[in-house]
Amino acid sequence: MSAPSPCSGLERPSAGRRDRENHLQAGVRQNPEALAILTPRKDEVYFLEPQLPESQQQVEFPISQPEGARWKLNGESLPPGEGGRILWPLREGQWTLEVSNGVTTATRTFHVKQP
Repeated sequence: MSAPSPCSGLERPSAGRRDRENHLQAGVRQNPEALAILTPRKDEVYFLEPQLPESQQQVEFPISQPEGARWKLNGESLPPGEGGRILWPLREGQWTLEVSNGVTTATRTFHVKQP
């Protein structure tokens, strides 16, 4: 007689079902192929650190579909850097990031504050 499996009694989702519940409270995109801003998250707050040099206080704006993307921050064009990466030096205020590929536009609002 063998010992019972430690997984006995646990249910697995059926193979065809994609479980949208996650316990990390991570965002789940409904269409993974669609243009999306990966960071910052919606209404994310960044804090400036007075003891760090400005060069170490930047945020990258990765997106899901970088080919042909055009960026705006608070309505002003934001040119991509090397390899299409956007590294933006943190500045105090409320910011709206917008990225468009000519078909779809994604926006994200975030905040930068003093400590």
